[in-house]
Amino acid sequence: MEIRLPKKAKEVLVLLADAGVLEFRRTPAGYFRLLSENKSAWKRFQRKTLLYAIRALYRDGLITIEETPEGITTVGVTEAGKKAAKEKTFLSERPKEWDKKWRLIFFDIPEEKKKFRDAFRYHLQKMGATEFQRSAFIFPYPCSREVGALAEKLSLREHIVLVTAETLSNEFKFKEHFGLV
Repeated sequence: MEIRLPKKAKEVLVLLADAGVLEFRRTPAGYFRLLSENKSAWKRFQRKTLLYAIRALYRDGLITIEETPEGITTVGVTEAGKKAAKEKTFLSERPKEWDKKWRLIFFDIPEEKKKFRDAFRYHLQKMGATEFQRSAFIFPYPCSREVGALAEKLSLREHIVLVTAETLSNEFKFKEHFGLV
């Protein structure tokens, strides 16, 4: 049986599957302060949205929530959550260390295949890639198998080019975005 999740809950699940854990502490004003290492990835969510997503994921048994006596809440991914994240986003195991190479995914998909182009763009974002330019995405980890499978599934293989680069002129911005600094 497939579990239906809200869009933001899927995004949170993918981030958790990648990061492994999210830690936060509630403040006296009722807000929370992130304690996890890669804070930039989590700051794009509004507090209320993140809490709703966490509640939905917990209800479906995809994450665990533990609270310490010191008031730190730790959110982790269950095995079912890891499996669901991989299935939804074509994620493969990420290496523990970055190989210092960038993967640039270029695509020029005709207007008559607009729905497929939008689906391709959507799945690249869910995979964790970020937009480099309008028809180009960037990702710091090997992803040729995932991009190839996605292109094959959407019948777009002839419209997609994957490039591996060792340097970028503006790479600090992307290192910061992906938590590599």
